[in-house]
Amino acid sequence: MTQLTKIVIMDALKDDLSQKQFTKYTVTELLRSTRISRSTLYYHFDGGLDDALVFTFRHELVQPLMSQQLNWKTGTAYILDYLFGHQVLAGNIYVLTVGPERLAAAREDFCRAFWAGCRYQYQRQQLRLLCAALLAELQIWTTSDFAESPEQIRQRLLTFEQNLTTTR
Repeated sequence: MTQLTKIVIMDALKDDLSQKQFTKYTVTELLRSTRISRSTLYYHFDGGLDDALVFTFRHELVQPLMSQQLNWKTGTAYILDYLFGHQVLAGNIYVLTVGPERLAAAREDFCRAFWAGCRYQYQRQQLRLLCAALLAELQIWTTSDFAESPEQIRQRLLTFEQNLTTTR
């Protein structure tokens, strides 16, 4: 039941944040959408809205990379396609969670997720650099309202990856 409740909360959060752009979104708005009590939200996400946003990021982007053991090329394609298909949601999650600690945590989440499918291809430090480049590209892409196509970003990331692996 716990995982199901988390999914219900995440789905309501995704629905709300996919509708319009927010500069601020509150726990009260989430509670209104889920029709759960504040205590139920904090039981499942003791950090409240921040934890629910992190759970959504991990569930939608990190877990599929890990569970499917996607390599760099396939994994970045998955991330870019997901974000391009969910632009309002991606923009809102970025605006609501921006900060150096969150970005560092996202990089580490991506590194752990990619390690499952890339551990025989890269050294850990190389993978950290690749994930940092991915995150930088995603920040620029999100804040530019997805001005480029996913393919343009994918090509840049693959070029960076090729340059990184040929210099070992």
